Amino acid sequence: MRVMRSLLNVNSLHHDLHTVHPLPRASILHLQGCLRGRTDPCPGCANQDLWSDEGRWGVDPLDLAALIIRLAAAPALSVSGGEPLDQYEPLCHFLTSLKRAGFSILMWTGFEMRQVRDGLRAVLDSVDYLITGPYVEQRKTRGIPFISSSNQEIHCLTPRARKAFQNYVYVHEYEVVIRKDGPSAVCLGGILPHAVLGRP
Repeated sequence: MRVMRSLLNVNSLHHDLHTVHPLPRASILHLQGCLRGRTDPCPGCANQDLWSDEGRWGVDPLDLAALIIRLAAAPALSVSGGEPLDQYEPLCHFLTSLKRAGFSILMWTGFEMRQVRDGLRAVLDSVDYLITGPYVEQRKTRGIPFISSSNQEIHCLTPRARKAFQNYVYVHEYEVVIRKDGPSAVCLGGILPHAVLGRP
């Protein structure tokens, strides 16, 4: 008998990117919905189209994990939003399944680490990198990997995360993903490995 789980509300999924994770090839998942965005928004947020919790693609978390395991160019995934932790229960099922498959997982959240530890700590068992804190436009920064404002913090939660993070350097490079369902594009900046820095 199939167990019924809460669905993940997904906005988009892209594969084989080089700027969204400390590993050189990774997928990125954008989840739809951000309660903070709807009630106490962060001015200047780059993902305002993801604030609404109106469903885009409701999918069973284990089915989504299986799809990513099958299609990913490498076992690395970054999770963004919206606010991933607003979908805490299905998110935990999803991340646990990918962790068991050997994936390295990076995730952004507007929550502070103390809030995660106080009430959402199960997610820490499956994530290698957690970037915490809301975007604050007055503290906007550049040159810090995966961080958009200086109040945010990156936590390397596993030995393999700490090792990988030490071996990579930040560059101001972007990838543009053209969505099939419309003219919008996603610009992504982040980290590239030393071996890739010389590519045209």
